[in-house]
Amino acid sequence: MKDSERYFVSHGRRWRRTDPAIPEALREELVRALMAARRAVKAAKRADDPNALRLARHAVHDAKVALGERGRAWWEPLDAEAARLRGAAALRALARHRRSLAEGPVEEDVRSEELAMIVAQGEDPDAVASIVSRVLDEAGPGAQDGRGHA
Repeated sequence: MKDSERYFVSHGRRWRRTDPAIPEALREELVRALMAARRAVKAAKRADDPNALRLARHAVHDAKVALGERGRAWWEPLDAEAARLRGAAALRALARHRRSLAEGPVEEDVRSEELAMIVAQGEDPDAVASIVSRVLDEAGPGAQDGRGHA
C-alpha cells in the first residue's frame, strides 16, 4: 500500500486517512459525530468553559479513533487491545451522536454488528465477536447514552 493511500497532505501537514474498510453509511455517521464534536470544542472555547472543552475534546478523540485516524494505524494488524480501544471509542462516539439527535431516549442503540464492522479488518470472526462482547460488557449500563469516556 502506498503512503498516498494511508495519508493526505493539507496545508503542509500529513494526516492519516479514514479507514476505507468502514462501510460508507457508518463512516458518514462517524464524520458527522466528529464535526459536531469539533463545533462543541469551538463553542466551549468561546464560552470559556473548561469542563465542556474537556468533554468536547474527548468526543473529537473518540470519533477520530473510531474512524481509524488515531490509535493503531488501520493498515496494521490490530491486536485485541487496540481493537477493544477502537470499538469502545466507536461505541461512545456513535451513542453520543445518536443521543444528540434524539428528542427523548436514544431510538437506535449501537449494534454489535456496527462495532464489528469497525474493528474487523478481515480478522477472525470469533475474535471480533469476543472483542465486541468485551467492549459492550465493559461499557456497562448507560453506555448507550454516550456520556462515558474511558
